[in-house]
Amino acid sequence: MKETDWTPVNFHPPMQAFFTVPDSYQFDNPTCSNSFICWPTIAPSSMEVYENYPQGIPGWEHSLLVSSLKKGLLYRMTLSPDGKEILGDTLSVIRTQNRYRDFAVDPSGTTIYVVTDNDGRTSTPTQTNTQTLLNPGTILKFTYTGPTSIDPQEALPGFVLWRDEAAESLSFPAFSPQTRKIRVTNLQGQVIAETSSRDAQQDFSTVAWPVGVYLIQVQGENGKLVTKKWILR
Repeated sequence: MKETDWTPVNFHPPMQAFFTVPDSYQFDNPTCSNSFICWPTIAPSSMEVYENYPQGIPGWEHSLLVSSLKKGLLYRMTLSPDGKEILGDTLSVIRTQNRYRDFAVDPSGTTIYVVTDNDGRTSTPTQTNTQTLLNPGTILKFTYTGPTSIDPQEALPGFVLWRDEAAESLSFPAFSPQTRKIRVTNLQGQVIAETSSRDAQQDFSTVAWPVGVYLIQVQGENGKLVTKKWILR
């Protein structure tokens, strides 16, 4: 019997499918050291609707947050006004080399507490799998402190920085599908990284970046240029 032959009267299609694969996908991949961790599933563990936080994280209002065991991160999806559909792309934030069992948002909306598993497998920054958890059986605290802008212009939509300690990367989640030119320079004016992209999220590896102060410029399709200061410690 095919899945398409099953037509129960009370069936409701899912709001979102995470990273579907073609029928030819090889679930039992012999090159994978653990077949389960290589299956195309995020292993969701908990979810929460992010709303009613007037002073919360910009662009996050009326979103659905989902934590992942296998990926060690939170996924954020924008909800439609009636809350019945997902709008735009799925964005990933707050990645560490752990298994996220549960999470909670504090009343301000700017701090997220994540509960990690004691053991189990998860993904590494290079997307391989591991049983080495960096913070097993811990409550991790992540706080959004707001952008540090040195430009008086209004910030571009979605210009929010996330420092991923485990993956040693700097992320630019976008909240609108616009082409963005991103350039990172040091205080001597040397270009450290740059790209032009319409992707939902842009990541820069910071493994080889020296400790110091960097200037990050983002230019949108409208030509507006915004600069922020970012410190790598």
